[in-house]
Amino acid sequence: MSIFSCKHDWKVLSETTTESPFEVAAKMSMDCYNVKIPWQMCQTDRKHIVIVSCNKCGCIKKFVEDLK
Repeated sequence: MSIFSCKHDWKVLSETTTESPFEVAAKMSMDCYNVKIPWQMCQTDRKHIVIVSCNKCGCIKKFVEDLK
């Protein structure tokens, strides 16, 4: 079956949300008492990543959405 003639039946293979720079810096500051959090205080951007596969043709697709 061709990818172009397939009416895709998507199945989620993987789904994840990345940590923002602020969350990473906050975790580091808990481990090290001398770490200061500079400009990351306003960096709360994250990404939601979903990888799907078609059950019919095997096509794989990645969706990346910015979360603000």
